[in-house]
Amino acid sequence: MHSEFIERERGAHSKQAIEALNYESKLFSAADGIEVTTPMMQESIEKRISGTNGKVTVIPNYVNTELFAPSSSVKDIDILFIGRLNPQKNLQTLLKALQGLKLKIAIIGKGPLEDELKSQAQGLELDIEWPGNIPNPDLPNWLNRSKIFVLPSHYEGHPKTLIEAMATGLPVIGGDAPGIREIISHLKTGWLCPTDTGGIREAVEELMASEALRQHLSNNARGFAIDKYSLGTIAEQELNLLDKLMR
Repeated sequence: MHSEFIERERGAHSKQAIEALNYESKLFSAADGIEVTTPMMQESIEKRISGTNGKVTVIPNYVNTELFAPSSSVKDIDILFIGRLNPQKNLQTLLKALQGLKLKIAIIGKGPLEDELKSQAQGLELDIEWPGNIPNPDLPNWLNRSKIFVLPSHYEGHPKTLIEAMATGLPVIGGDAPGIREIISHLKTGWLCPTDTGGIREAVEELMASEALRQHLSNNARGFAIDKYSLGTIAEQELNLLDKLMR
């Protein structure tokens, strides 16, 4: 929830966190139904806000699995990250983990840490392309040019970029953190790793060293995304919820 993100950034007793929780309490208490994207969010709402038990339904984010699909593009990027350049994403640690590996890296996104991260990358002598923000319809091209997608965040809600990467058939590395561990099954649909330098580096080295492992994770990730997050699957769940509320 928004209040939880603020708590992580400013503390649970900050004015902003308290105001956000009060607003959410009024909003959710007045709702006939509450839709969230993960069981973790459902548990949090039911625990933190009275009167919400039985009102919360989990329906994940959907992904356009026809747009985000594998292609025969040349894989000229080794490591790809897509997201906001802020402390939550743990990018300083990612850059340290990649030092000395001689990989071609692309970091897509903007944010308050952009200048700091570029300076750090220069000091670590990393080969990084920084294209800034990319329109969503153009992301499949970047994903298909990449060998591995990495999301090393300290926490997430329900990260759509991760699911888009899986739908495109990328082997994915994700930090073993809330919001990510609910999506990736280790060594089945991706690689879960500790969010420290050593854990991220080991994951990258293992996957870069084994094309067979990358292909295994790629196939499983694509199938998982189609099965769980395609538009038809999610639309059916949405219609069922609306039908229930109208009755």
